[in-house]
Amino acid sequence: MAITIGEGCLLKQNGTTVGQRTSITGPSSSRAEVETTHLDSEQKEYRPGLKESGTVSLEYEFDPQDTSHQAVETSYDDGDTDEWTLEYSDGSTRVFDGFITSYETNGMTVEGNVLASLTIRITGDITRTNASVGLLSVNGKKGVHVRSRNNPKVETTKVDTKEGGK
Repeated sequence: MAITIGEGCLLKQNGTTVGQRTSITGPSSSRAEVETTHLDSEQKEYRPGLKESGTVSLEYEFDPQDTSHQAVETSYDDGDTDEWTLEYSDGSTRVFDGFITSYETNGMTVEGNVLASLTIRITGDITRTNASVGLLSVNGKKGVHVRSRNNPKVETTKVDTKEGGK
């Protein structure tokens, strides 16, 4: 099992990476449950309802001169729906449309870094793309190798340890 690390994860707004990210949370998806209990039911009954793609939260070290930070503020002020791309360190992506529902700056203390945080409401579905995986052979054994597009230091190799790689 490969582990995806947080270092190197990106959040892009309309193709431009939001700079100086310190944390990304989400997407936080859920599905409604619709009650279908009727008079002949002996227990409550349900069916799955509509899926809600949820929200994504971002915190970053705020720089008013950074054009990606300016674009975030403009989008919030104008109420724009943008294309957002969450790119994991292994190269997997989650692409969705969304608009900023909250935006704030904080951390203005003597030794604090000024931070900005925002929440993006996802509208519609999320398009998921998993990282490309390459096949390899190590000492005659078959395996899988993944190299991160965002962080070239991150590589994952899984080799089948069974005799002959079968």
